[in-house]
This record gives sequence, C-alpha cells and structure tokens, in this order.
Amino acid sequence: MPVPIQTLNWESPKNIPYNYTVLRYMHDITTNEFVNVGVALYAPDDKFARILYCRTLDRPRRMFPGMNAEHLTTILEHLRTKFEEVGPQFDSLAASITFILPADDSSLQWAPIGAGATSDPKGTLQKIFERMVMRYHQ
Repeated sequence: MPVPIQTLNWESPKNIPYNYTVLRYMHDITTNEFVNVGVALYAPDDKFARILYCRTLDRPRRMFPGMNAEHLTTILEHLRTKFEEVGPQFDSLAASITFILPADDSSLQWAPIGAGATSDPKGTLQKIFERMVMRYHQ
C-alpha cells in the first residue's frame, strides 16, 4: 500500500526582532542593591508590548524587610497596563519605557536593554522572565 505524501512547509519560522529590559527594585538607591522584579519585552513588528512581573514579591521582602510590597504591587500593575496600552505607539523599547517610567532616583530602575529575534514573543518573554526574575524566587 502506498504511503501518502505529506506536504512539507519549507519556510523558516518567522524571526521577529525584539528588545527587552529587566525592571529592578532598589529599596535604597544609595547602596545600589537591587532585586529583579519584572521584564518588559517589545517586538515592534508584531506590536507586542508586555510586562511580566513577580506577583508575590517574596524575594524582595526577604532582601528588604519593611518594604511596602502592597504599594510596589500596585505600581507594577500600573506600569504593566500602561506599557501594554502605549508601548506599541513608540518606535523603540527605550522610548516607551522612558515614557512610562523615566530614569530618576526612584526605587524602580530599568536595566540596560537587550535584543534578539524570536518566532514567539510571548513565549520568549516568559523564558526571559523565568531566567531573570523567577530563578531565585522560592
């Protein structure tokens, strides 16, 4: 009996360029001690702009006793919704993150921007988040 011929898709997966940055919480900026609390990823070709952040904040609480985790969670949620709303309107990740959280002496600071290409921006964001934020959370 003849074996049916399968149609093969020889096209390579879509390589979507993206930029990402890690969001750092600095309880006391004079010491420069920080803990990673979130990741922002922007893939302009797909208009993909998302932030994932640590919802429990267990590690920052252990590192910085007395921090106001409830207040920080409120701010992180605001940044997430604002970035997803306005991020795709900007030409670059740098412009969008500066718009929602300008560089200043506040407790939340953006790390240097990284770049890559992916066929799955959402999955890549999750992987970066797991590696950069959740790796040492228990």
